[in-house]
Amino acid sequence: SVTSAVGKDTVLPCIFKPEDPKVKITQVAWYKKNENGGNIEVAILNAEHGTSIFGTYDGRVEKHGKSIDKDGSILLKKVILADEGQYLCRVTTFPAGNFEQPLTLILMIRPHMDIHPGPMLVEGQRNKVAASCTAEGLPRPTIQWKTELDGDIITKNMSSHNMLSVTSEFIVRPERSMNEKLLTCVVSHPALVKPKEASHTVKVQYPPEVKIYGYSKAWHVGMKEVVLKCEAKANPEPAKYSWSRMNSSLPEGVIPSNGTLKFKNALAIEDEGVYVCRVTNKIGTREGSVDVKISLHMTRNVDFVPLVLIAIGVLAVVLLFTLLLSVVLINRYHKKKTQELAIKLEEISTMSRQTSLKRINSVNTDVRLQTKEPLIVYMTLVCSQTSFPLFKSMLDKREDERYSLSTITTVREMEVQTDPVPTTVPEDDDLSSPQSIQEAMNHFQQQNGTLRAKPSANGIYVGQRGQFV
Repeated sequence: SVTSAVGKDTVLPCIFKPEDPKVKITQVAWYKKNENGGNIEVAILNAEHGTSIFGTYDGRVEKHGKSIDKDGSILLKKVILADEGQYLCRVTTFPAGNFEQPLTLILMIRPHMDIHPGPMLVEGQRNKVAASCTAEGLPRPTIQWKTELDGDIITKNMSSHNMLSVTSEFIVRPERSMNEKLLTCVVSHPALVKPKEASHTVKVQYPPEVKIYGYSKAWHVGMKEVVLKCEAKANPEPAKYSWSRMNSSLPEGVIPSNGTLKFKNALAIEDEGVYVCRVTNKIGTREGSVDVKISLHMTRNVDFVPLVLIAIGVLAVVLLFTLLLSVVLINRYHKKKTQELAIKLEEISTMSRQTSLKRINSVNTDVRLQTKEPLIVYMTLVCSQTSFPLFKSMLDKREDERYSLSTITTVREMEVQTDPVPTTVPEDDDLSSPQSIQEAMNHFQQQNGTLRAKPSANGIYVGQRGQFV
């Protein structure tokens, strides 16, 4: 099948390729089926006699290919709706015979569209047609609405004269906010490259919305050239303005002029009151009011904006100064702590070095400064004394015991002066061995039941009551 649009040039294709190259095409004939199923001659393309066009197709149909051996198609110019239907392409060959191929032409009619505004819209009405859109074509077009308005859509389909049409209505509840809004009808159709659009500007009529300007609390006695202005938004435009004062007539010297009320004289206390502006248009009448108060003396309006700006500036400066001061103090605090930590680390390092030096010097100094040896020897000697039964009878006497201890200490001092000190200190087990006890006894002699140190050239003798050097 071939699909085309009314008014467009359309090619009806017919191409035959025989399998046997010896087969030759002698003629291509085109027919259109009528309502009764019969064939209506459209064109004959003959290899020897040329092209023949018949009936109403004369002047509208021509050969499309250069040679019927390769292309038996025809071109139907500016097709009309009557051209839609079924066609037959019959190919005559020698010696193979005739071959036929049916073809259906489907025509589309580009849609025609119209948009129509609805009746006058008035605020407060319900379910009114803002606009309707109609599109007619073949096949049937489709309609969509593009707008920012809220509303309902009603669609109706119709057909006439082989054409299919559709009508769409956009239903709204009129409000003044809808006034001057755009309502766009969008029509889509297969025959269109892109959708067609048509727009309508919605008009909504509404009564006046009244506001009065010009009055301020600075009005005072003696003030001149003051004016009240009445502004009204309405559709259609206001037709009449009227001024009045509630519970009283307008003061003397006050001149109303449409939307303005001029005070010709200087203000007085008597000019106070509620002033009313009444506005009328085709839809209705609305009014606005203002309560005018007049002070006895002129009041100065204090402009707080500069004061606020100054306060903000001062606050910003204070905050900035506080921030900078905090940064400086924190830096100083951390610097001080760092210095104190460095001094303490230096003191610890110095004390550590001094302790190390003292330890080194204590090893290399005079052996007489070492106190550990006398204690070890003392304990050894005590153990040695308790090892012999000879001294058990003497231990009960306190005087002899002190004398023996003094003698042992003196002998140890004599050993420190005369004998070299061993580099290592023997363990406790070695000091209590028999060999150690025997070596210790070599420095003593027994006289009258008393253990006394042997005489030495460098020794110092400590007695009970005196000392001899």
